[in-house]
Amino acid sequence: FVSSSTLSLIWRPWRHEAINFIDAGIATLMTLMLMCACLLADGINDPSVGVVISVIVILIVVVLVVGVLVAGALHVMRGKRKQFTYFLSHHKLGTGSLARLLKLFLSEVMGSPKKIFIDTDSLCNLEALFDIVGEHTETLVTVLSSSFWTRPWCIGEVVTAQLKAVKIS
Repeated sequence: FVSSSTLSLIWRPWRHEAINFIDAGIATLMTLMLMCACLLADGINDPSVGVVISVIVILIVVVLVVGVLVAGALHVMRGKRKQFTYFLSHHKLGTGSLARLLKLFLSEVMGSPKKIFIDTDSLCNLEALFDIVGEHTETLVTVLSSSFWTRPWCIGEVVTAQLKAVKIS
């Protein structure tokens, strides 16, 4: 059970971070429940088995309560801060160099290049692109060119920002 939970946390198969932890937690809890069920198998009449199962169930409840409290505290502490201040939406052929120059300029002004998303630097998974725009970005900056509105990814970024109430400039 340790290996499946560990692999789930290393590979992170789900898009949202919290779901990966929930998946690992559920796998661990299910394994513990199966271990408790094994202790109740026929032929085991030792009274200490009940004590062991009670301790395991109490530990599971304590871990769940602590996990919920820690997750809630982290959520409150993180507040509404988003990972990226700016997301630079651009068509590579038309304004790729201008977007790079804009990122360098904004990085100097802000003092932190990590707060500015440009797909060539930060994107590991193309499927997560719209999630980054909608959930992790404060302002979508459209670097317009004559072909910007002909590109499906650019249009998708703008539509996602509009649907998720992300500022657009």
